[in-house]
Amino acid sequence: MPEQITVTAALLDSGREFTVLPADHQGEMPPLQRRRLKLGTVMELNQAVLKELNPENAATHLPPVSVPWPDKTERDNMRPALLTYIRVFGEHDLSCYDCSLTLPKYLRVGATPDVASELVFSYRLGEIPGFEYSVADG
Repeated sequence: MPEQITVTAALLDSGREFTVLPADHQGEMPPLQRRRLKLGTVMELNQAVLKELNPENAATHLPPVSVPWPDKTERDNMRPALLTYIRVFGEHDLSCYDCSLTLPKYLRVGATPDVASELVFSYRLGEIPGFEYSVADG
């Protein structure tokens, strides 16, 4: 079991996930020019959280978490996604694109209001675990 798993919601410009500026005259590769807008943390799992989860509890979902959903102008054709970060042990971690577990998971949100709102996440437990999400009614 890793020390901690953190899942955040963000808006990504998927066309710029791997965009780099031209190499400089010395042949050094510049950093990626990603365009992202972090919305917030939707889940943090670690040993302390797992100890609090009672297997005898009949709960079917973890408590819901809301993150801001920006207005249409701030979203600017960016796509919502979940980003997973895993602290394996100590300083050893896995972040975006380090393995198949940390690939961005793009979300299908459907029709959304033009004005700012909230994106609400709930994690479903059981045989088919996973995130459920929707934009809150204004």
